[in-house]
Amino acid sequence: MSEAGRNPKVADVVMKIDRRFREIARQSLIPFAPPLSEEEIEDRIEAIVMVSHGMTSRMTADRAANPERLIAAFRLTVQKLIGS
Repeated sequence: MSEAGRNPKVADVVMKIDRRFREIARQSLIPFAPPLSEEEIEDRIEAIVMVSHGMTSRMTADRAANPERLIAAFRLTVQKLIGS
């Protein structure tokens, strides 16, 4: 991420990946989410993006972290965010 702040080409790639992640999240979540307004959907997607960034940082900061447990925690969080 810090490289994206210095390099416009890297920033463009990061922006495209972020946009694609959000599109996939929207397509994946809408069928499972309770009836939500557009704003609520966007808020939940933003929360999922923040949690995924945090999970990535956690895995980077602690190489001994158990990936299965991190993914289970991520899954639980996403399930709570979408209301299922």
